[in-house]
Amino acid sequence: LAPEAKFPEPLEWAIRAYDVVVTKMNICPSRIIIGGDSAGGGLACRSALHAHELSSVRKPMRRLAGLVLISPWVNHSCDSESHKENSHVDYLSGCSQSHDVSKEVMKSFTEAYCEDVHEALTDPHVSLLHMPSLVGLPPIMVTVGKKEVFRDDILLFCEKAMNDKVPVKTHVGESMPHIYHLLWPLFKIESDAALQQVADFCVQRLTA
Repeated sequence: LAPEAKFPEPLEWAIRAYDVVVTKMNICPSRIIIGGDSAGGGLACRSALHAHELSSVRKPMRRLAGLVLISPWVNHSCDSESHKENSHVDYLSGCSQSHDVSKEVMKSFTEAYCEDVHEALTDPHVSLLHMPSLVGLPPIMVTVGKKEVFRDDILLFCEKAMNDKVPVKTHVGESMPHIYHLLWPLFKIESDAALQQVADFCVQRLTA
């Protein structure tokens, strides 16, 4: 994973791992839920699109049970209103009062993930918000903090998925920053509520 291995290597490894599970271990996709947080959320989503591409050429066609995205990084641009509005409260961007400083912090993360910053901004395999179509994704569970810088991009991604007829369930943590679930001691009630939603979604999808 980044920064030791930069894009596209992490995606290639994720796809290989999925292919081994399905083709070598003979695990049915309908028994698999792919999940990830932050940059891993984008990786999980792209892997799920690959899973759809793979299943479409196999008979009978089997879809993934679901996709869980926790504060996914779906757009490497820092131009959304939530980036400007929340940069001073979301630890991810350095809690800076200056949006320019926040953008530099996020640029450093992008450089750690993908050598070419321009590619990260334009390649839909990195910034999934630019993917022409999300058709084929399984039902998605998304959690997002209302006070995180990625909020608007994530909600726009959810809207895009729903427009492509993908079932999406969204849980918004009030006054919460990026991946607040990891800060469980600080945000116990909010984290428990979000993780319960994720657990319920997984149970529902795997028993459908």
